[in-house]
Amino acid sequence: KYNWGNSQIGVTYNINYRNYNKRILDEEMAYSVGGTDYQKTKSGRNSPYAYEQQMAEISFNNSKADNYLFSAKLSFNSLNRRRSSIQDITSRINDVESVKIGESSDKDKYISPVMDMYFSKSFGSRHELIMNLVGTYYKSDYDYEYKELLDEKPDFETATVINTDKYSVIGEALYNYKMKTANLYVGTRYMYNNSIQNNLPSNNRITTNEIYSYLGITGMLGERFNYSISAGINNNIFTTIENKTYNFTYFRPQVKLGYFIDQSSDLMFNYEVNTENPSVSSLTYNPYFKDPNYIFAGNPNLTPSNNHELSLSYFKGFKKFIINAEVGYSYTKDAIAPIFQSDDTNIIETFGNLDNAQNMKASLFLQWYPFSNNILRLRLYSEVFHQINRLGDSQWNHTGYSIIPSIYLAYNKWGLQLFYQTQKESLIGQTTKNIPSMASVELSYKPVKNLTITGGIRYPFYDSWKQVTSVSGTPLLQRTETERIINNANMVYINLVYNFSFGKSKSGVKLKMQNKDKDSGILNRN
Repeated sequence: KYNWGNSQIGVTYNINYRNYNKRILDEEMAYSVGGTDYQKTKSGRNSPYAYEQQMAEISFNNSKADNYLFSAKLSFNSLNRRRSSIQDITSRINDVESVKIGESSDKDKYISPVMDMYFSKSFGSRHELIMNLVGTYYKSDYDYEYKELLDEKPDFETATVINTDKYSVIGEALYNYKMKTANLYVGTRYMYNNSIQNNLPSNNRITTNEIYSYLGITGMLGERFNYSISAGINNNIFTTIENKTYNFTYFRPQVKLGYFIDQSSDLMFNYEVNTENPSVSSLTYNPYFKDPNYIFAGNPNLTPSNNHELSLSYFKGFKKFIINAEVGYSYTKDAIAPIFQSDDTNIIETFGNLDNAQNMKASLFLQWYPFSNNILRLRLYSEVFHQINRLGDSQWNHTGYSIIPSIYLAYNKWGLQLFYQTQKESLIGQTTKNIPSMASVELSYKPVKNLTITGGIRYPFYDSWKQVTSVSGTPLLQRTETERIINNANMVYINLVYNFSFGKSKSGVKLKMQNKDKDSGILNRN
């Protein structure tokens, strides 16, 4: 970054690169269609997995305190990911067994330029106008191939190619009016998405128009109560790949109430309503076979979902100890999630709108500095949750938990951090997916002012990073997929950071509004 006068110009580049050679994909599958029973056990061999994710950005801002701020950023993002798998397969069709070799290949990539402009202007001490305009383009490609070899000859083959051009525009304007004890605001956000699937000859376009208009007030009542109350109307119009147009309107209130019990403790209540739009890939009908009688396809008839979320939290701070406890409940009508269907010929995995999805959660965060010089910090986060999903006459439940302890020790120029996270399983539609367990140890040293050297190990004493996805809540299919990356186990790394500082110093600008389009249109295949 370079500063002069009221201006700053900056250039950023980063790349994340990984290249594994020991990714293992195991799978168990069983289903019945047309009076025939199908069973498969797939045992993975060491296979490659690699990706590069890059971002290059140039930014400019010009600002004057308590007056105005203009910021513009032009960035270029890209992803190139490759996954392959070789599996030993034992297949049974009506108890007739055969042994085969499975070979799969996933390739997905995108390029995405983004233009982001932000402007805010203060008129006196009471009035403020903020505007944000973001334009995003995604060109994405997805290529999947799978075949099973019996006696070195293809016994089953499938492939799918999805090539998508997608662009979006997000514009938002917000006006703030500052009163003596409150802040009144009103705003509107408009989003337009246009996605074209190039490999389809016709009916290849999905468009979305969404307008969200809102107003609210924040402030204090006396010395103990603070509040934030807002209400908005969300209107969504989208045209699917089948040229069907849907129009949905939702009322979106939000209420935040806080009560300061004393100088070191408070009680907070929050209720808000949000909407979730279907992703481009989940709307696009892009069928391919996972098995000779097992199809995956998108669902062009998906509708937005509406989420109601409530939470109540308590905070208490002592001289060396902090307690933060929270209970929460969420109810999502028409939740978008993976579901399974049957047409008597095939098992069909797709996305659907559940009748509702509920989640009840209780969490506790503790932090303790046991010594007077604060060189040692102990943290513990724990939560327990219960999920309920409903679709038609079916209901399925899941109870899970997560425990995350961490220790940080700082002495002179040295730092030591230990982190652990238990595995966390959760329901996503008619599937159960886990957030893998994780552990790390880091030792850092700062020999001079601007240099930090860190050495660490991730997943110590693990045999692999492991993620498990299984089918839950349907009698149509039994399937468990286990992905392991052996290279991640006991992974040792070194991190070097040196900050070059010269010229005029200036703190970075703080934007009060940020919009971003993260939907690349790439199919997320499990």
